Amino acid sequence: MRDDHPSILPGARIALLFSGAVSVIAGLAHPDDTVAGGVLSPAWVPVHAAQVLAFGLAGYGAAALVFRRPPPSRLALVGFWVNAVAAFLCSGASLLEAAVLPRLMRGLARPIAVVGLIGPGAPFPELAWAILPAVLLYVAGWVLLGVCLFRQAGIPRAASVLLICGAVLQLAPLPGIGHGLTIAMHGVALVWLALAVRSPAEEVGLPAKPQPGQQREQDAQDDRRAERKVDPPAVPAEREVAG
Repeated sequence: MRDDHPSILPGARIALLFSGAVSVIAGLAHPDDTVAGGVLSPAWVPVHAAQVLAFGLAGYGAAALVFRRPPPSRLALVGFWVNAVAAFLCSGASLLEAAVLPRLMRGLARPIAVVGLIGPGAPFPELAWAILPAVLLYVAGWVLLGVCLFRQAGIPRAASVLLICGAVLQLAPLPGIGHGLTIAMHGVALVWLALAVRSPAEEVGLPAKPQPGQQREQDAQDDRRAERKVDPPAVPAEREVAG
């Protein structure tokens, strides 16, 4: 990998941080989609509009995790590109959920839950083909990246585990606000990871800045080497012999 690749890391870390923060807020405010009429909640549209932003930022922010220590492994690259495609698809799916699902719900004779709207035997089963593949890819991408990060030095393993769990649990049909909490959990993991890779000079191929104690020890070693250094003796000039 070329040396100019680390230049993308500051912006990617910021994108990852904002993606996680938006995911936490959206997850905590996410309406209960297991009850009838949850789509008609006043928070439904702004929450899913925020998720459009969060998915897009996460797709770019993942670069801060993959390219932090060049060259990245093949598994990390696969996870990155799967996550990039999934981020694009999930942004579209969230936009669909924000703009289309409320209108479809209002056209029904009686309100039903989201699962009843797009699940098996639902009046609009084709919507599942637009949403479920995007979610599955998103989960697969973050699980692959989480496994890679778990094996890397310099990354908290607890954050990697939280990242994997937050992604996998989004597939579970959790009742109440469980789905929103899994989104918030995933967001916390993204924020944690963004802060963990913040300004690690040694991770991008630059010499790490020594700590004060290490700097003093290095200076003392330099002084001792300078004292032991002996200049070579001067060669005496030959005396001229008088003729």
